[in-house]
Amino acid sequence: MKLRLLLFTFTFICLNNSYSTPTIHASNLNFARTGCTGLTLSWTKGNGTARMIIAKQGSAPAYAPVNSIYYNNFSAVFGSSVPYGTASDEYVVYKGNGDSVNIIGLSSNNTYYFTIYEFEIGTNGPEYYTSSAPTASATTHYVSLSFTRANIDSCEISNVYRYTNTSTSSIPGLKYRIVNNWADTTLNSNTIDIHVKASGFVTNKLTHNSSLTGCSNFLNDIAKVYPNYLADIDWKNGTDSVQDFLGHLFKYQTIPKTIPFPAGVTYTWNYGDGTTSYFNKMQKSYNDTGRYYVQLEMSLTENMKPVGCFDTINFSVRVTGFNPYLLIKISPLIQEEDSNKIYVSITNNNITYTCWRFGDGDSSLNANDTHIYDSAGTYNVRLDLTTISGKKGVFYETVYITKKQNTGLNKSESDLGTIAYPNPLKEILYLTGQSVQAGTTLQLYGLDGKLVLEKVLTDNENYLDVSQIKTGQYTLILTRPDKTVQVISVQK
Repeated sequence: MKLRLLLFTFTFICLNNSYSTPTIHASNLNFARTGCTGLTLSWTKGNGTARMIIAKQGSAPAYAPVNSIYYNNFSAVFGSSVPYGTASDEYVVYKGNGDSVNIIGLSSNNTYYFTIYEFEIGTNGPEYYTSSAPTASATTHYVSLSFTRANIDSCEISNVYRYTNTSTSSIPGLKYRIVNNWADTTLNSNTIDIHVKASGFVTNKLTHNSSLTGCSNFLNDIAKVYPNYLADIDWKNGTDSVQDFLGHLFKYQTIPKTIPFPAGVTYTWNYGDGTTSYFNKMQKSYNDTGRYYVQLEMSLTENMKPVGCFDTINFSVRVTGFNPYLLIKISPLIQEEDSNKIYVSITNNNITYTCWRFGDGDSSLNANDTHIYDSAGTYNVRLDLTTISGKKGVFYETVYITKKQNTGLNKSESDLGTIAYPNPLKEILYLTGQSVQAGTTLQLYGLDGKLVLEKVLTDNENYLDVSQIKTGQYTLILTRPDKTVQVISVQK
C-alpha cells in the first residue's frame, strides 16, 4: 500500500489596523438648484474616506450614526429608506466618498435639515466622527398656479376672455405665461385679455418659465367660444308668390350652422313694415308696394338663457305688381283757379270697386271722372278700391288750386317753367308744364354730386319713379331737346 502525502499551502491576510477615526468634518455645505421637490447639496470633504448624510424635515436630525453599523439602506429619495430617530422621521439620504448629492422626494414650501458625518472603515466596521457634526438647512420653493376667467365677450367675432393671474410662488423673478392655439404670451401684469380665433372648446394653459425640480408647471382652463355666425338663409328654395293687389308672399327658410356644443338659437324677424315674427323662417305677405328692408336677428342661448352672442342678416325685398302710382292718374295736381278742373282715372281689369273722394265733400264711384273745384285751396283726394279677389286698398294724393297771379312774364317765358310734385317726394315724381315734352332728359343728383337717376321722357310721359332712392335732398336737372336747362330742388 502506497501512502500519498498531501501538502496544503495557507495564506494569512492580516487586517490593516492603521486607520484612525476622522478628525475633520466636511465643510462649506451649499445648496444649489433648490426646487419645489428637490435640491442639490454639495460640500468640501473632511478627512474621512467617506461620509454619510442624515436628513429630517422641520428640525435638525437628532439621530447620530452608531459605530460598526454600515447603514447600507439609504436613498437620495427622501423618506424612502429605513427611518431613524425617536419619531422615525430621519433618513439616510447619502453614503459615499463624493462631494455632492441630488436629493428628491421633498415637499414644496418646507424646510429640510441635513447633518453630514465623516467616517472610516476599521476592524469592526465604520467609525463615525459625530462630535459637533455640521448641519445645514434649505427651504424648498413652491408654485401655486391659479387664475380667474371673466367672459368679456365669448362670441366668435371678438371672443375676449380676461384672465387674472392669482398664482403665488416663492421663486424670485418667476414669469407666468398663457398659452393656447393662437397665443403664447408672457404676463407682464396680473391681468391679460386673450382673443380666441375660433368657436368651440378652447384650452388655455397657464405655465411659467422655471425649470426647477418638481414645481407645478401648468394649469389648464377649458373655455367655450360661441359661434357668432349662426345661420344662412336658404335663398335657393325661397319663394315669392305674387298675389292680387300688393299681396306678395315671401317664404325663406334658415339653414342653421353647426354649433360645437349644445345651444339654442332664437329668431327675430323685422319685416320693415313694423311687423315682426319669431320663427326660424320668413313667411310674410305685404299689403303695399315698395321696397322693404328685412332684418333677421339671431341670439344664442344655453339652458334657455342668452349668452350674449348675436348674428344678423340684412336684405331687402321689393313688392311690385299692382302699382297705384302708375295706374292711378290725377292731373293736373297744381293749377290756377281759372280752370279748377282735374281729371282722375284708373285702369285695371282686377278692380271691381272705386270710390273717389275729392276733398271738398264731393265723391264719385266712376273709375274715370272729371271734377271741378269751386275755389282755390288745398284738397286731399282719396281713392278707395277693391280687387276682384276682395283685397282693399286706399290711395291718397294732394291737389293744389292756386289763386291766379300776374307774374309779369310773357307766355313764352312762362312756358319754360316746369313744376315737380309732390315735393316732398313719394314713390313717383310728376312733372307739369307745357315744356315737358318727349326727348327731355331728367337727371337726379344727390348732395354729393353723384347721379342717382336718369331718364329720357317719351310721348305722354311726365313722371320719374323715385321709389328706390333714399331720404334726403336732391337736385333735378331737366335738359330739353332744344338744350334749355331747368334746375329744380326736391327732397324725399
